Amino acid sequence: MGWHDASFAGVGLSSYFRLRLFYLFFSSFFLPWLISFIIGSTAPFTAADNHLLDYRSGMLQSWNKFCFSSGYIEVSVVLPGPDENTQGYWPGAWTMGNLARPGYPATTDGMWPYTYSECDVGTFPNQTTKDKLGPEAALHSDFSREKYNFELSWLSGQRLSACSCPGSDHPGPSVTKGRGAPEIDIFEAEKDKDNVIGHVVSQSAQFAPFTHDYLYGNASTSQWEVFEPDMTRPNSYRGSAVQQAVSGIVKLPSDMFQGSGKVFKKIGFEYWANPSNAQEGYITWQVDGKQSHRVSATAVGPDQGPGGSGVGQRLIPEEPMSIVLNLGMSQNWQKIDLSTMQFPAEMLVDYVRVYQRKGAMNVGCNPPDYPTADYINNHKDAYENVNTTTWNWVKPKNRLYEGGC
Repeated sequence: MGWHDASFAGVGLSSYFRLRLFYLFFSSFFLPWLISFIIGSTAPFTAADNHLLDYRSGMLQSWNKFCFSSGYIEVSVVLPGPDENTQGYWPGAWTMGNLARPGYPATTDGMWPYTYSECDVGTFPNQTTKDKLGPEAALHSDFSREKYNFELSWLSGQRLSACSCPGSDHPGPSVTKGRGAPEIDIFEAEKDKDNVIGHVVSQSAQFAPFTHDYLYGNASTSQWEVFEPDMTRPNSYRGSAVQQAVSGIVKLPSDMFQGSGKVFKKIGFEYWANPSNAQEGYITWQVDGKQSHRVSATAVGPDQGPGGSGVGQRLIPEEPMSIVLNLGMSQNWQKIDLSTMQFPAEMLVDYVRVYQRKGAMNVGCNPPDYPTADYINNHKDAYENVNTTTWNWVKPKNRLYEGGC
């Protein structure tokens, strides 16, 4: 299935909202008219003062227009910059559950990056009990950060959890089904921090709630596998108080940059989610036609033993996923070294394609098992007003957290 639709939305918003829970300072602003909707995704990226920021660029997203559930997605892309040693851009291609609209922070409040349908402490604010006395793994993690007081989670709790009381403001199909806005990244590109020469992509899946110390299972290749160690290494970043990440760092060809070859390369991932058997789920990423790494559902399983955070099975995303392409800049992504960059910069996208298994076609943003349309229509201000930053409606009561309905 080729992605070729001039109705897909260019977005005018500050890239501050790229992943709203990071609370980052960005120096770029997304403008919808800088996008070619057919071939180019974010061209040009020009130096200009815009919205009190230094640069402007583009974002293209298929939110609420084209979504898919399970399959293989591939992007053919040329990255910005003169060569593989450029440092400062933040090009990305990623997918997100349709119940959140990328760039609209109210919609991600209590939704991103939850992919969870258990009724337990994992749905609670900060993953702690109401009395704030436990679990110990949530109260302190050496692998969190000082700015988060070394607490495991600063999430506000799963808004649409499996603990929701009957009659709640919940999209369904049942209040006992946990809903969220998971994220799987096709790629986010950066200069290789561990080597003098070269460029890499981070290929990740984001999960909530979190295990203790953001650990994931990697004891066997059935849980986590790197296919070519010379090309791929596990990402040392496993998360923070706003996300848990399962991620690989993958080397890129040197001829796929704007100023050195301008050769389109294919980057993608295949994922499979089976609501009838969550243990079958997996995500496998690839770069330039070669598989890079794989994570299975068993890697993000329960964490309920001694010292655990008390969470259950996180899901390989079952939500209908929309597609996002964007080019930004942020000191929080990587150091911006203007001497290695060029302007205007271009991230060129030849195509985005989605393939699905025969007999398992699942395309659409409002599938019956994971409806979104009525919920979106009933909360239009959150989905249409970028300045609405928190969820201003009554959230479903969590019967476990509150001690009943």
